[in-house]
Amino acid sequence: MIWASLYAIFGVVKDKSRGLFSLLLCFIIAISNVFNIAIRMNNLLVDYILPVMAVAGVAAVYVYRKHPWWQLGTVGLIGASILLVKNSGTFYVVVMVIYLGYQVAHIARGHWWQKTIRTLGTMIAAGGMAYAPFAWWNWHVKHTFSLSKHEISATAYKSQLAHETTTQILGIGKKMIQTLFSGQSLSANGILLLNVALIVGWLIIRIWSKRRNALLKTAMWLDVMFVLYVISLFGMYVLAMPYSEAKLLDGYERYMSSIVIFGLFIAAMVAVVVMDESMAEQRYEKRSLRTFHSIFTKNAYQVMTLVLMIFSIIMMFSESNGTAYANRQNKNALPEQLNRIMTQRTKLNHDKVAIVDPHADDVANYYAGYVGRYYFFSDQVVGQENWNMSRAQFKKAVLAFDYVAIPEWHRTFSAMVKQVWGQSIKTGVFKVTKAGLVRVKSSQTSW
Repeated sequence: MIWASLYAIFGVVKDKSRGLFSLLLCFIIAISNVFNIAIRMNNLLVDYILPVMAVAGVAAVYVYRKHPWWQLGTVGLIGASILLVKNSGTFYVVVMVIYLGYQVAHIARGHWWQKTIRTLGTMIAAGGMAYAPFAWWNWHVKHTFSLSKHEISATAYKSQLAHETTTQILGIGKKMIQTLFSGQSLSANGILLLNVALIVGWLIIRIWSKRRNALLKTAMWLDVMFVLYVISLFGMYVLAMPYSEAKLLDGYERYMSSIVIFGLFIAAMVAVVVMDESMAEQRYEKRSLRTFHSIFTKNAYQVMTLVLMIFSIIMMFSESNGTAYANRQNKNALPEQLNRIMTQRTKLNHDKVAIVDPHADDVANYYAGYVGRYYFFSDQVVGQENWNMSRAQFKKAVLAFDYVAIPEWHRTFSAMVKQVWGQSIKTGVFKVTKAGLVRVKSSQTSW
């Protein structure tokens, strides 16, 4: 899905014979991985999928600007997909619909009232097509599940606000502003650099090529979009997130990186179109190695193409190697260890499970229990590192659980099992019985 969406942005390249345009987009794809770090580190690619799908929708609106039905269908389909992926994608759907309305109004013919009706009608139709599957899914969730953590309703929002004071709400807003202007935020620095790049690009084309271009206007509209996104993010923290998480701005960098990635691709697509329109020869069939304005512009074009190609390759290799390194480092992480000793359960249960973890930090910060609950699909999973106790206490503590999972050898636990039940164990999943621990086969799915 990600690569299909990224491939769609190349549709804005009108002249496929010019390598500079395609390499610029490749370079931006590589750059997006810098802002994808906060998303990838949390293994939540959904916050990367949302902006790239929306970018694909914007690209489709531009490419199909002479085919309104294709525009409408594409925006409706992509918008519906975004909303079904995550309801916070509403912001991106709104941006797509607004851009669709702009394109329709730009090419519409007739009196002003005819243009207005056609524009509003297209926007409403696109919004309705995007929202319909999402509305059906919400109805299904409401009538199937008694409780939904992220329920969208006035009642849910009112209940959330009832538990937060004005001081708490203002505190969240203050912390967001401080974080945004602290200079330590990768996403905020990305917004600043994006503005600088667009303004410098506008100046170069305006002064050097003596051509008007849309880069400055794009920077202004992107800034408006960023401000509105921050406001909507503040609303999400206040209305849809527990205060204990909101006061820490949980996931802030990940959410902000998402909109920066979106803005980055929008700016890149506009830059490609502007660069194409700034070429000395506007007839594509006439373009060749001799149709540059001067030898200087030809050399500049060739150098830029080579530099973009080199840096794109370097950054993509860096991302690939970084991912491979992280995978090697995580080979002995708790999720991978659990994968080796058990088959993940998918049926909800309330079995009491102890994760025997030799790492005290994993237990102290609740990481072991958090991971264990997902793997055992039970709300009664706890991590425990300290098993240094008497035989009677140890036996009583173990018998309090239905299962014991040992992802990594725990010297004390193994020694105590040997003393109490006379068993030699190292790793695995075991069913707890009064007579001792009974190993559960790693391939067993129903316990």
